[in-house]
Order: sequence, then structure tokens, then C-alpha cells
Amino acid sequence: MDSLRAGRLDVCSTALQARAVYQHAIARGKSVMEYEPGGRAQDEIADLLADVETRIMGSGHFGSANMSCA
Repeated sequence: MDSLRAGRLDVCSTALQARAVYQHAIARGKSVMEYEPGGRAQDEIADLLADVETRIMGSGHFGSANMSCA
């Protein structure tokens, strides 16, 4: 991530952990919110969405070329 920041890219502060629930939910054709409501993965996805929404709305235009969620 330091190399992204060095290139002046805006990096999301939210990180998704390697959780089995992501694979289990996808295998069943569901989101983590549907598969395990109230779980940690749901919180991570909600935090990521809030982070991305803030960055998009705060950029003054949709799809800033300098936005990366890596």
C-alpha cells in the first residue's frame, strides 16, 4: 500500500479479512449479509461501502481516476 500512496493514489482504509464466510456465501449464491447476518464479514462490507461512497461523493465526480481500493 505504501507504493500506492507514494504514487498519490487514494487508498481505502477498509480491509477485508480472509474469512471463510465469503467463500461459503458465494458458493450458495448469497451475499455475506444474507448468509451470516450480523457477522464480522457483514460489518467489513458495510465499512467498505461507506468508505467507497465517501470517496466517490467527496471527489466531486463519479469514478475518480486516482481512487484505488487495494
